[in-house]
Amino acid sequence: MALQAPLSWEQVAALAIKGGFPPGPAVIATAITEPESARIQNNVQQGQPYATTGWGLWQITPGDSEPQFGIDNAMLDGLNNARAAVAKWRGAGGFSPWTTYENGLEDPYIADAQLAVEAVTHLTAAQLDKLVGNIRPGPAGPGRAAGNYTDWSVQVHQTARHTAGISIRASHHANTLARVRPDFRPPRVVVPDPARLLQPVRRISG
Repeated sequence: MALQAPLSWEQVAALAIKGGFPPGPAVIATAITEPESARIQNNVQQGQPYATTGWGLWQITPGDSEPQFGIDNAMLDGLNNARAAVAKWRGAGGFSPWTTYENGLEDPYIADAQLAVEAVTHLTAAQLDKLVGNIRPGPAGPGRAAGNYTDWSVQVHQTARHTAGISIRASHHANTLARVRPDFRPPRVVVPDPARLLQPVRRISG
């Protein structure tokens, strides 16, 4: 069975709020779903033992860890998954159960999540129920694609005698997303430096 299309940010935010996250934590919870599941509610992690397999939007691991909201395929219902995520969040006193949060992978999506949470918190209860009710669960998909991706970061730092250096760091990761970011090399960048303040670029292996 094919993976469903990603939910909109507003749909994910509605599930987070309806599931029990307060508005502030709901922003983080909403943002987490992008690196966790690419906002695909029937995304099931592949190639892992059951105890470490993630299910659904918030990749509930394992699929029976919050049985009061259903187990396994029931976790592919966005609202069930959201309620299980809230239970894990409350039990941990924060978002530590999600390694994506521990590694800051949700940070690029906070702005989108913030706008979405603000939008849905202005809905009436009936409107929120309707929005959540229109999100239909789907059967389990084939899971996440295999592959690797590379994160690149560039830092300008001060070196001896008040000169500047540039560091480029490459971090290679096994892919954990439904949509694989391609492996690539950063483009060549030429920076005007008439005062010769920049030292040669140093590549640092990640």
